[in-house]
Amino acid sequence: MAIYHLSAKPPIRRADGRCATAAAAYRAGCAIVDERTGTRHDYRRRHGVVCARLHLPGGAELTDRAAFWNALEHHHRRKDAVLAREVVIGLPAELAEVDRARVANTFAMAISARYGVAVDCAIHLPSGRGDDRNHHAHLLISACHVDGTGALGSKALLLDPIHCRKARVGDSVSWLRPAWERAVNDALAEVGSRARIDHRSHAVRGIHRRPTIHNGIGPGAPQRRYRNEMNRQRNIECEQIDQSIRRLRTLKNKLLQRQAEIDARCARLGGKRLAASGSPSRAMKPSSRSASKAGKVRP
Repeated sequence: MAIYHLSAKPPIRRADGRCATAAAAYRAGCAIVDERTGTRHDYRRRHGVVCARLHLPGGAELTDRAAFWNALEHHHRRKDAVLAREVVIGLPAELAEVDRARVANTFAMAISARYGVAVDCAIHLPSGRGDDRNHHAHLLISACHVDGTGALGSKALLLDPIHCRKARVGDSVSWLRPAWERAVNDALAEVGSRARIDHRSHAVRGIHRRPTIHNGIGPGAPQRRYRNEMNRQRNIECEQIDQSIRRLRTLKNKLLQRQAEIDARCARLGGKRLAASGSPSRAMKPSSRSASKAGKVRP
């Protein structure tokens, strides 16, 4: 079953001690030397990176990843600058590897064209200790505008949720979520799969079920095991509540059906009594006493 997943991660912010060069090197599985700090970020031994492509507006691609992200680091001079933003998308296991790469890169190009930014799309295989269906892609998005040649420009305001809230316009996630749904469903339809995904919540879709929390599998760190256990307990409670609600809803429907049967029976009995009391032979024929009274005239 195809599962919808699109999550906007915390931005790559210099004030948090992060840098765009390290983020790009880790996600693409390559080595980048940060020219601003002199730090070498080498992740060439990282396994599971299927492919990584750096998209620009207009459909162009950059092959020199290190040069671009170093230029972006120099472009942002503030010590609290937001350098890049990240979106993680889940790729359906129903698609073949070539189809997953195509839909992910097409979506990255759509983001680049809509917001005028660079998008570094890195497709990863599932973790060896996790769910073997967890194909996903990391989209590292520049926080500033980029033209078709890779030249950097002003801040991409529509990617900033604070600006969108102040300007009272929809933020990027409100466009990304339904756009990713359409992209995946179109790809599934092209390969003949009947699976579909939906970005809407249970409440909007009319599903009367409490949402659960995604629970990872595999050993993981102690903190992850504790979090997974807490999530597992919450999911069990949600399922118990849903079962109770389903039982109460079934009982309510039975009671309503029984009430309808009783009302219908009462209506039939009332009709019979009315017909019996309102028959012409008894209602129209006057009694002898009433006739004699009618013939007397008071002086």
